[in-house]
Amino acid sequence: MRIIGIDDEIRPLNVLRIMLKDVEGVDYVASFSNPLDALDYIQHTHIDLAFVDIEMPEMSGIEFAIATEELQNPPIIIFITAYSKYGVDAWSTNAIDCVFKPYSKPRLLRALEKAEKFINFSDSKGYEVRCFPGFDLIVGGEPVVFHSKRAKEILAYLVFKQNRWVNIGTLVYDLFGDTNEKSSKSYFRVLLVRLKNTLSEIGMNDILKTEYGKVRVNIPIEKCDYYRYLQGRKNLFAGEFLQEYSWAETEAQRLRIENKDRL
Repeated sequence: MRIIGIDDEIRPLNVLRIMLKDVEGVDYVASFSNPLDALDYIQHTHIDLAFVDIEMPEMSGIEFAIATEELQNPPIIIFITAYSKYGVDAWSTNAIDCVFKPYSKPRLLRALEKAEKFINFSDSKGYEVRCFPGFDLIVGGEPVVFHSKRAKEILAYLVFKQNRWVNIGTLVYDLFGDTNEKSSKSYFRVLLVRLKNTLSEIGMNDILKTEYGKVRVNIPIEKCDYYRYLQGRKNLFAGEFLQEYSWAETEAQRLRIENKDRL
């Protein structure tokens, strides 16, 4: 498990590093006193877990945790803080634990055990998202049957947007066209519930993220053929991309041009 520590105070970082130094299966790779530096680091380096202080200048731990949600493969967050008043705020993010200072090694080990279970659970999900030639969510080697084709289309569209937040108004326009905005948004809400129900049935509701007025998916690069293509696996494209959806045709054409000498 690759771990970093983020705290504007050096001493707690040193204590964290020393306590985790000899823990089996733990690779404490870096300490950061500036969360902005840490955010830049994890965009280019795979990290499984970040211990993050909550009260820091420039960017709080809460803000850092929210910022990592924009990444394609964000680390697990465990907060470290001396102030119990932050406990409620901590759970408004995707953090899985909050350790209070001065922390002890047994308490850190419990937090690590929790993180390990979370990682193992995520890794055990045998699913794949396919965009070539058409869209499918594959679980256990079989395509998921969606009760609503439109709900499936919403998921495909969000995958196409590569884990970025999408404004609901933009999504509604792209999928339903220039129709009555109010009725289209109501229809979207119905479809979103159907999509959530389908994902919940297969234990994958955590890949869909919603906030007021926006929605996105959170899918690791290795789980999606399109994302792997964008990382350099050009052989994955054989001429068709999300072929059932007209809104994907522009990107499909771009991919054909990009691969014209190979196809």
